[in-house]
Amino acid sequence: MIKEKIWGVLAWLATRPRVRAWIIRQAQKRPYIHIGEYMHRWWLVPESWRLPFAIRLHHIKREDLDPYLHDHPYDWRSIILDGWYSEEDVFGHVENRLEGTTRAATAETFHRIVAVPPLGVWTLFILKGDRRNSWGFMVGDPARKVHWRDYESPNDREAA
Repeated sequence: MIKEKIWGVLAWLATRPRVRAWIIRQAQKRPYIHIGEYMHRWWLVPESWRLPFAIRLHHIKREDLDPYLHDHPYDWRSIILDGWYSEEDVFGHVENRLEGTTRAATAETFHRIVAVPPLGVWTLFILKGDRRNSWGFMVGDPARKVHWRDYESPNDREAA
């Protein structure tokens, strides 16, 4: 309970216009791998700093074109800096994530972004702890996990 309140205060602080602008300027000095026109990413606190966490800035520019849900290598937390997104879970339930809110998940949590506003959404993506999973997609019926290197994502192609 107290931990979530602290995250709420951090999210509130990060969304203040001057703080948000500073975060974006600082992160854009350290580019990370962009995913086509779906998502542009930058490091704010790189993995190479060998801290118990790393932080990336994500600009999610459109909905996820993948029909399949994906997971992550690390437990993670997202702080919505500007905009909003709608996220689908394994049960087909869609949750709206609004500016100033935060969301935590384990590495094994499968999800996908199904909607963002016209100008996209800016988030801080915090990777927590050690790598504990291989990133992949839940594909097919019956569902099976496919490693990201063995999956051709529509997000990797430029938007038409």
